[in-house]
Amino acid sequence: MAKTNASPSLGDRLRTARDHAGLTQAQLAEKVDCSPALVSAWESGRITPTPDKLAKLRGVLQLHVPRAPSPKKSPSSAPKKAPSSAGPDDAPSAYGKWLNETRVKKGRSITRLAEESGVGYATIANVESGRTQNPRAEARDRLAAALGVAEPPAVTAATEEAAEVEGVGQLVDFDPHEVASRPKDPGIYVFYDVSDRPIYVGESDAINRRIRSHEEKFWFKRPIVERASYIKVSDPELRRQIERILIRFLKSNAVLNRQHVDR
Repeated sequence: MAKTNASPSLGDRLRTARDHAGLTQAQLAEKVDCSPALVSAWESGRITPTPDKLAKLRGVLQLHVPRAPSPKKSPSSAPKKAPSSAGPDDAPSAYGKWLNETRVKKGRSITRLAEESGVGYATIANVESGRTQNPRAEARDRLAAALGVAEPPAVTAATEEAAEVEGVGQLVDFDPHEVASRPKDPGIYVFYDVSDRPIYVGESDAINRRIRSHEEKFWFKRPIVERASYIKVSDPELRRQIERILIRFLKSNAVLNRQHVDR
């Protein structure tokens, strides 16, 4: 009996449809309001698009993806929840929701807002998708100024509360590839890849200076290093202790470094 070929995966179908539409990953990302790295992750199968993003992809690419049939309710059992996708853009923060709603209301594309604010495209897309939960205050100020609005106090309070690590400080997200976004503070930082896996832990008395030393490394590129987070820690001994603890917890998951040593 002849074997039947397996159906192409969703990622393969997305890639094929994008090619037929004559779009680059960056152009498709702009049309569905996400980052090019997220499009790459969808096409590779590392991440599944959320329902709202899949609906946008269908509209842009005329992609025919059958919807799962509605499950029949059984009188003898409680209804089961459909499994959620593992994508990092399932739950934007209060700030991410506000930014997206305000940007759309003002008629700005992500590209235009990036140009007007000086905040990188990837930073804005990651904030709105939920990949970045707690952007730096400087970036938030520039975005509010470019949109001509004030950030609501309730959104500010929710963002700062979500970032707070009791007894230590605020855990803040930033784009390591955007020079202006790099924190000048002393502290601990972590790099994440496109699938949000922590891959490098570092500490420095000036994080921006330490990141500058990574720029020539072969691995310091998207999607290997996609985003970063940091927490301000002024005490040098405490920084080293936290770094050692994090590296030991991550074990082999921190694929790019051992303690104080690049692999």
